[in-house]
Parts: sequence; structure tokens; C-alpha cells
Amino acid sequence: ECNQFAYSFFKLIRSYLYHNFINTVSFSKLMEFGCRPSHNIVYFANKDSSKQYVGLDWAHSSQKIIDCIRENHSYNIGGHNFDFFNFDENLNINEETIIVSIGALEQIQKD
Repeated sequence: ECNQFAYSFFKLIRSYLYHNFINTVSFSKLMEFGCRPSHNIVYFANKDSSKQYVGLDWAHSSQKIIDCIRENHSYNIGGHNFDFFNFDENLNINEETIIVSIGALEQIQKD
């Protein structure tokens, strides 16, 4: 029951983020740093399929999941391997890019 509450609360926060921030600005691409299994970019792609969505994560399995989702659904999503400690200067980030990170930043503290 506690897990269901936590997940429902998470979905509420994600919905609030989309409707009150992401949906209120003009953008062409959304990038999620620390995308894990890509459930957030799939959620955002369901809301507006005209945008490009990129999931970035250090785990190669995340990119494999994104590839599978893209192959089996019509989402405009892509994956990219990303290391928070070695920033990739070649990422195509510009003024029409929204960057989000949901539940990943606490994983990058240095000991």
C-alpha cells in the first residue's frame, strides 16, 4: 500500500511538472538525464508526439529499452549513454531544449 501511494504521488508530481512547466513553453526537444527505464519520456511523448525526446543514462540497458520502445511504438524518442561525471560536450543542447532529471541527481554524489 505504501508503494502504491509513493507511485501515485510520483505520477501526480510528474503530471504537475508537465502541465505547469513543460507544456507552457515552446520547445523542440526534451532530454531527461538519468532516464532509467524511460517511463518519463514515454509519458511526455504521449502528451505531445510532435517533439523529440532523448533519454540519457549511464546504463546501456536504458538505451536498449528506448530502442525497443521506439521500434514497437511510434514515439520520437532516442537514447544516449551519459556519464554525469564526464559531461559529453557533443550533446545537441540549444535554446529549444528542455532538460529534466527526475530521481537521478541523488545518485551522483561523490563519496
